[in-house]
Amino acid sequence: MSTKKKPAAKTAPEKAPEVEAPKVEATVAEAPETEVPEAPEAEAPETEVPEAPEAEAPETEVPEAPEAKAPETEAPEVEAPKVKSLAQRAKEVFDMHPAANACFFTSDGTAFLHSQHARIHGETLKDSRVTTILKSEV
Repeated sequence: MSTKKKPAAKTAPEKAPEVEAPKVEATVAEAPETEVPEAPEAEAPETEVPEAPEAEAPETEVPEAPEAKAPETEAPEVEAPKVKSLAQRAKEVFDMHPAANACFFTSDGTAFLHSQHARIHGETLKDSRVTTILKSEV
């Protein structure tokens, strides 16, 4: 035989009787006043500082500095940098980038693989020309 438990009946909880809390009065304890004696002022002993005698600076003659002369040397001759032609530079670009079919040079000699990059850079220069060199021309 099976026995089933019946659910317990739910009842409302009983209210606890109200208890009145005792009244507590708080008081602040006051500290007794204490007098702090003032420190006596320290007096510095009077000392006399002797005055320094006035010293006279001896008169001395300052010799004039000789005029500085720039050494007369010739500037060493500087070889002008070897300027590569655009065709030579284009060949180097195509050697480094074999898939490129064209390269673009701005007037300052900067090489680009994309025409829009060369054009944008060229706009920052006084001479905004862009030269196009095709791989077949080199």
